[in-house]
Amino acid sequence: MKATLLRMEAAAVDVDRTERSRKLALIAEARGIVASIHGSREDIAGAFSAKLALASHGGALSYIEVPDLVGLVGVERAAALLKEALATPAQLRVPNGEKTRELARAIALENAASLRTAQWGLVDSIDADRLYEVLQQRFSNVTDQSNETLDVNDYARGEADIYYLLSKIVAGQMDKAEAILLALAEEDGLYLPKDAVKALQRANQNAALVNFLHAMLAKHPELQAWDVYVEQASYMGRSQEALALVRQLLARKELGSSLRVELERREVDALLAANRVDEGVALLQKQIAGEPRSEDRGLAQSTKNALRLARIGQLLKRPALVTPSLEYAKAALELKGDDLGYERAALLKATWAAYRRDGKADLAQALAVSELQRPGANAGAEHYGIPEADAAKRSALVELAGLYGVENRHEDVLALLAGSRKWGARNLDEFIADRDSLEVPVGVTAARALVDNGKPEAAVKVLRALLDRMPGYDPAYELYVRLTGDRAVAELDARYAKDKFEERPLIWKAHALLADRQLDAAERTINQAIAIDPSDAEQGKNDRLRAYSVLANIVEAKGDKRSAATYRKALEAIRISQNADDFHAVGLFDRAFVLYRDALGRFADAYCIQSRLAIQLTRQGRHAEAVAHYRRAYELMPESFGRVESHCFGCESVFADQQAQGIADSVFQQAIVRDRMKPQTHYLLGYLREEQGRYDDALQSYRNAVALDGDYLNAWKRFNELGQKIYIDADERDIARLKLLKLDPAQRHVQYDLQAVRNLPQLWNDVETTAAVMTRQDEVSYRLVASADMYDAALAKLPPEIRLQMEQYAALVEKSQRNAPRLDPQAVLFSHALVKAAAPLLGGATMRGMDY
Repeated sequence: MKATLLRMEAAAVDVDRTERSRKLALIAEARGIVASIHGSREDIAGAFSAKLALASHGGALSYIEVPDLVGLVGVERAAALLKEALATPAQLRVPNGEKTRELARAIALENAASLRTAQWGLVDSIDADRLYEVLQQRFSNVTDQSNETLDVNDYARGEADIYYLLSKIVAGQMDKAEAILLALAEEDGLYLPKDAVKALQRANQNAALVNFLHAMLAKHPELQAWDVYVEQASYMGRSQEALALVRQLLARKELGSSLRVELERREVDALLAANRVDEGVALLQKQIAGEPRSEDRGLAQSTKNALRLARIGQLLKRPALVTPSLEYAKAALELKGDDLGYERAALLKATWAAYRRDGKADLAQALAVSELQRPGANAGAEHYGIPEADAAKRSALVELAGLYGVENRHEDVLALLAGSRKWGARNLDEFIADRDSLEVPVGVTAARALVDNGKPEAAVKVLRALLDRMPGYDPAYELYVRLTGDRAVAELDARYAKDKFEERPLIWKAHALLADRQLDAAERTINQAIAIDPSDAEQGKNDRLRAYSVLANIVEAKGDKRSAATYRKALEAIRISQNADDFHAVGLFDRAFVLYRDALGRFADAYCIQSRLAIQLTRQGRHAEAVAHYRRAYELMPESFGRVESHCFGCESVFADQQAQGIADSVFQQAIVRDRMKPQTHYLLGYLREEQGRYDDALQSYRNAVALDGDYLNAWKRFNELGQKIYIDADERDIARLKLLKLDPAQRHVQYDLQAVRNLPQLWNDVETTAAVMTRQDEVSYRLVASADMYDAALAKLPPEIRLQMEQYAALVEKSQRNAPRLDPQAVLFSHALVKAAAPLLGGATMRGMDY
């Protein structure tokens, strides 16, 4: 590789200046890649220095990503390189290394007079306001930059504006803050990046932001800043202030109609959050009074309001709210025009679900049939004479199949699959995991219909294809185990062997062993399943913690009724907390809290219930109440996390609050003192350190976790991803990437990149070994006769060369839809960063056929 680079550099001298500049830029990029993969810390810094030399002489590098120089070569050497970088006309970005970012900002400020371009990318902190002002003054009239530089500048400038706004709010300089807010919110609306919100939280300045936005929106209610204001006011426990502001503004007679509609929506949110349900409901009813009309500008929002009101009525058992709301939604969906735009599909599905939950399947069916009869978005559209698929039509067909299946009209299901020409596919595999409005995949509906029609083996084939796509879907396993009978345990073992971080095959194996009265084997198997992911939070209603349901049945069969009762109590608590989520989703926060507390009263040792309640209390400003729940959640976490963890709804931000971080720090440190051999505690401490920005400490915690458990998948995942934030030696990152390849080759649980692995022979061997044990389904599970015949007839009319291209494309689509992993050594090698860097140097912008 190095020899090739030298030859290319020599050859570049003989081409014209523009081409020479382009070639040298490519060579500089390639050198940087080689250094990052094969070089030492000094090599990486040297490659960066080479880029600077090229950029300083008018090369093609208009944008340069700065590595974590302080972490690589120390402060003194980093300062010299950054000063050199800032003397070039290239835009700089420092994605990794907080100390390097701080140093870059300081040097830019010291050398502002000699900067050749506005370095907006360095204004990435609420402490960078002085640099912002200097750049604003220095480059306010500069417009003669390349389009590429302007594109980079536009994005970086937008981020810089946000940080400058926040810095002025924190400093109390409201005139400057108001000017920048007016410019920002008028053009695109106010958006706060996640890092900016964290910076405010760390500085304990959320209150300053809420005060400022409250004052600004009182003066300028048309500003697109309501989302941020309402969210932050709720976080600070000031929802009543937000409600008062909204009502004060609504009293103004001069408000425009669109702004009035927006404020009325905010008023509903605030009323429901404050448990003033009757007032909120009355406002929703007012907003959907009358018939929907195509010319209504807010038709989509009105339809959402109707569906929200219907759901509130169902949850509160007020049928008088449900029927008129659904009538409004149905009328809106049946208007002749496509006035609901891209939101139409989601609104259709929500309406079908509301009808079915309300026991009105006939009305859901009528709406689905109506959708099939209406002109679609792709009506008349063809590709080489083949009608294009219409997503709304397929969704309606899936809904009809689901409705027929629930009513045991299995012959109608098969007739729909075989007879409709509107599936937009040749076989079921292409959309086998598509779900109806009650979340039942069409694959399960088809399999049940095949069983009822005396075709169990065909049903098993469909279920195998579905489980390849949805390996954690319990209803498919339930039918699969019943149909495979004596073969069930062996088939489930084979599925588990393909993915040892998917616990469902073990759960259903234990179920089968229990049915066969092999109680000891069943108990061992179910405990193995629970250890993989004790929280089981990725599962939906009625399926979460299914392992504990099976365990309860096993221990009860062995005579331990007390333990069985404890497990069932935990399950009951989880089901109640999931019902609470429904109330929370429509804005009935106080009602949700009642249910969360009811769940805790039944089983207090569920970390997810404790953390959900803590987070929601914090968002409502009830910080004192939240403390005890945070502490208990953190105490329970080490026992609730397995080698893969899945956060439940509401628990994703469990470390986001600064107060919560302090509690977690204390709890985890004490837990490690008590037991240093528990890998989950080290992992959780690393997770916390990442949230705190203490990346070196986080890395050491992850090292500790994988040293104690070499198969701890999520610890390896976060270990690997940490390399994007701090320098980790390439050999150590190779260990992490290749371990992830071995543990999760299909990337069903974690995502990782093999493009920068240093040890290419080891990579080739590991991919080859892994690919050999991975199986893929090449057989079509179920042919859609009418739809496939139409497709084949259209293909037959095409010229042979075009027909061949279409057939090859269709085959690729079918394989991708079956979720068959494209894992082979050649493909992985061709996608490696070194190969991609060399490709343009060897004569082409890409390597044809090698972009995997």
